[in-house]
Formats: sequence, C-alpha cells, structure tokens
Amino acid sequence: MVAPGNLPTLAQSFECELVLVTETAFFERVRHTSIFRQIEKICKARLVSLDDLVMTRLHYGMALTYAYMRGFQDLGDRVTEHYLIFLNSDFVLADGSYRALAQRMLAGDRLIVAPSYCVVEERLKPLLRDVLTDPQTNVLAIPPREMAALAIPNRHYTIRGKTVNQQIYSMDRIEQFYWYVDEHTLLAHQLPIAVVCMKPERAVARLETFWDYGLVSEFCPTTKPCVLGDSDDFLMIELRSENTYAEYLSLGWPSLAEIADDLSSFTTKDHRDYGRYTLILHSRDMPDSVYQAKASLRAFVDNVYSRMSSEPCDHLKHPYWMASYTDFHRAKALYHASTSTGDMCPEPSRYLRMGGALPDSLGSRGLLWRILAWIQAALIGQPSCIGHGHPYWDDLRHAIHIVEKILQKKDRKVLIISLSEEQSLLLPWVAKAAKAYVRVDEFYAVNDLLESVIGLESNFDICVIEVDFDTLRYFPNLFRAVRPRLKKTGKIVALYLNAYDRPVYKKILTMMKNYFPSTDGSRVYFSGTMLGARAKHLFNSSVALRRRGSFVGLAGAVVCMLLGIGLAFVANRWTDSGSPHRFPKILTGLTVEIDIT
Repeated sequence: MVAPGNLPTLAQSFECELVLVTETAFFERVRHTSIFRQIEKICKARLVSLDDLVMTRLHYGMALTYAYMRGFQDLGDRVTEHYLIFLNSDFVLADGSYRALAQRMLAGDRLIVAPSYCVVEERLKPLLRDVLTDPQTNVLAIPPREMAALAIPNRHYTIRGKTVNQQIYSMDRIEQFYWYVDEHTLLAHQLPIAVVCMKPERAVARLETFWDYGLVSEFCPTTKPCVLGDSDDFLMIELRSENTYAEYLSLGWPSLAEIADDLSSFTTKDHRDYGRYTLILHSRDMPDSVYQAKASLRAFVDNVYSRMSSEPCDHLKHPYWMASYTDFHRAKALYHASTSTGDMCPEPSRYLRMGGALPDSLGSRGLLWRILAWIQAALIGQPSCIGHGHPYWDDLRHAIHIVEKILQKKDRKVLIISLSEEQSLLLPWVAKAAKAYVRVDEFYAVNDLLESVIGLESNFDICVIEVDFDTLRYFPNLFRAVRPRLKKTGKIVALYLNAYDRPVYKKILTMMKNYFPSTDGSRVYFSGTMLGARAKHLFNSSVALRRRGSFVGLAGAVVCMLLGIGLAFVANRWTDSGSPHRFPKILTGLTVEIDIT
C-alpha cells in the first residue's frame, strides 16, 4: 500500500484517510509498527474495532460485510461525497495500482472494479520477501508484470480447478472461469469482480446482503462501472493457504448444465453483470494467440449463461444470508450483553435436564405427522431405540454402542452438541437413557461460548458431538471447549453423517490430519454402502414430504419411507462383513471415539 505508486500517489491528488478495521487487542501492536507510522506520515489513519463481529468462526462473509460497513458508517449521509477504496488484509497490491485508480477517479468514474488472483501463500510469501524494496521499512514496491510473473506459475488450486482449457480436476463450485493462454498470460471471467473503489449514489445504513452479492445494487444501482481488467493497470493478488478448499477438488469436470444449475441457485444480478467482462493477467506483452483464447473463453461463458435461470437470485434476503443471520446476530448480542454486564452467563446450568423423556420440542406434532411416526416406529423402532431397518442404523450403531456401555452405569451425565434438537438423531436416544443431560447448539461450542449457556457445568461422563462436513474442520475448537468439562476418565464421541450425498473421498479425510487431537486415546469407525446411501436418500425424501402437512405429502412420504426401509434391511445385512476401521468405497458415516486420559 505504501509503495510509491499507491497510497503516496493517491494522497497527492486527494485528501485521504486510512481506516483499519481490526480487533481492539491488536490496536497498540498495529500503532507501533513501522508501516503504520509511515502511513500516518502520508495521510490520516485510525483504527476501528470489530470485536463484536468476530464472535463466530462460521460466518466469514457476514463478518466481512459488516466490517467493511463499519469502516465508513461514520460518514452517514455524507458517504455520497466521498470515494471509498477497499482492501482485504490478504490482498497484495502491485506498485502503481492506486495511480491508475486516481486517474479514473479524477476522470469522474464513481464505480471501479478489478479482479484479484488467488496464489499459493506458502510459495509466494518467501518470494515477496525477497523482492522487498527495503526490508527495514517493509515497503513492497513490485511492478505489475513482475508480480504477474510470480502469480501465474503459483496460482492457487482453486484457480486451476476453474480453468476451462485445463480440465484435469475441478472445484465443486465454478463461479470463475479461467483460460490458460501461455506461461505468461491468463484470461478470466469472475462472478463478481471485486469492487475496489466507489463513490456511492445513495447512503445505505444497513447492508442486508453479502458484500459481493449486492453491494453495487444497493450503493450504485445505476452507475456504469469502470473495469480495470488489464493487470498492467491494476493488479492485486490474494494469498491463500495451499490446502484451502482442497476438500472441494475432484478429478474431471462437470457438464455445462451442472455448472449452470449451480450458478442459478445462488448468483445475483451483481454476479451475473460482472461475469461477462474479460480480465487479463500477463507478465509480458500479450501474444497474438490471446484473441482466439478470448473468443474461446467467452463462447464457453456465454454457453453457461444461456443455460442459467432467466432471473437471478434476489440479493436481499438471499438464502445464504438468511442461513447465517440468526447465529451471527446471536453472537453479537452475546458480546454486547457480556460487555454491558461483565457476565456472559447470568443463569448458569439452566440447560441441565433430567433424562427419561423426550425433549418438549420432539414431542406431540400434528395428526398426519403422528400417523406416519407411528407407522415408522412399528417398522424400524422408536427414535430412542432404532431397529436394523432404520436407514441410519449402520451410521449410528458405533456411536450408540459406545455411549450405551457408559450409560449402563447409573447416574451418568451427558453433554450433547448438535446443530439443533430437531436435526439430532442421537438426542432422542440420549434423552431416554441418560440420568441427566445438556443439549447445546454446536454454535456455542465452536465459538468458545459454552459458558454463556451452561455456565461452569462440568463432570460429564461423555460428550456426544454431531457435526456436518462444514463444521468438521472446526473440531479442534469443539474439542478444546468440551474436554475441560469431562471427568478424567470421560469420553468424547463425534459423529459425522453424510446426509446430503456429498462425495467424501479418502484423500479428503487425510487432509484432516490437523482436525483431530494428538492427545488422549482415539479410534475411528466408518460406515457406508451404495444401498445404504440410497436408503438414506429415500428416507430424507420421506421426511421432506411429511413436512408438507398434506395427504398427498403423506402418501409420498409413506412410499419413500417403505422403499427406504426395504433397501436399509438389505444393506444392513452386510455391514458387519468388513472392518469398521477401514475406509469404505462410499462413506455415509464417520464416528470418532476419544478417551480422555
């Protein structure tokens, strides 16, 4: 940022203020760095706290959106009189990028966008340190083509998995399209392109959408964008750890229809508008072949667009935003409550329940629901005592067997962590078998907020954790949160169910080497067959149809349930034929057992 062609040049043409949004705990550390002192000599600089926005680890997009808004919310209605320039902390600018920005701003452009290119952090950091202009001041002044020469051969696997003419492997979501021209040239279409500068048309007090889903539509709905698509004009690279999103890589490529269907499910107007621009990253003069490459890439992108839904998703109340909204604001409320009262837990132990009965939320339902529940119980057992015909019997049996051995002794206390009461498959069984139990949303455990709901409650004999694939990577946080709550000879049982038919390969689990603790004794149990996976799919369809609450839905639910049970009976006959500790061809369940020592 302090390279000669960036902030110093910008400050010659405009009165500038740099706002760094970070945690309060870092304020003094930042103020005493040589680079921050240099910035203060160039322009005004201040620090703004985002402590209440980083209470949760699971909602990065929402935290980033509110953090950006906090950086300029003090302007209020005067925001339309100011240019706002945005930079993520993992972006690195080439020297001269802000010079080009200043030229466009002086020319009257109010909305300027430019791409970022992801690179492998472990490779690039040493190379960038080698080219520091002055290691004493930490000024990195690297010309665009030199930076491009570093970026292209070290582009991240998430770029390589979205490169149209290199279809060896792909990402499970392709919202960017790249074309490898030669070792010095790369083309791209990105949905969307990053907004690096804007002078808003209107003031927006609250941005109720992700930053890159609806920023333009909210702040600059009619402004024509200036696209700095040539890396000679503007270049920023994004440092990304080598293993980031590696679990979403797979060999081969999806069809055009599959790519289009996925994009139709989440893309907004902002995504689609900017995905049509061609972007160029190059370290030398562009070769003649670039024109044919542009045409080929554009033809591919146009083909995808032609297969997408005619109407984009609404950026306001987007399903992804709504899915994060409750938990994120719950974390913010906890933070503000704790800072105002000095106590995160005014009523400790209020979640402790006596066992022997189902929780109220799992009790009586409507007539249709109870009829189908009775049929289901007659065929595959009650929720607290499932039979061999249950589609999830194979996946649950290891966890149930482990917990059952402990609960055979009297006065056993259980801590169960799950996404919700309604989604938990083990809660009904634990509620009936345990002497006492506490059920907590995994949100609190992952984010070190257990004390806010159960106080200092401890001495649990066993902790049962139900996780999905996305929260499995936060298992170290779960483990650190619950281990002190257990007795010295306690046990942790973690259950992952592949409930959505997502392909899970052995190589993915080997990347989880840092997910599980190196302390205590541990074992892993696998489950899964092709028939079992089909049975679960039918069973889940039955549940979805049942929720419609109509006789047609009930009829469809019964058919799906009977078919699922039939397949499950057949599938479960072969579950004991192999070792549960060997990875199956199709993984539907994973149980981890940890003995506290």
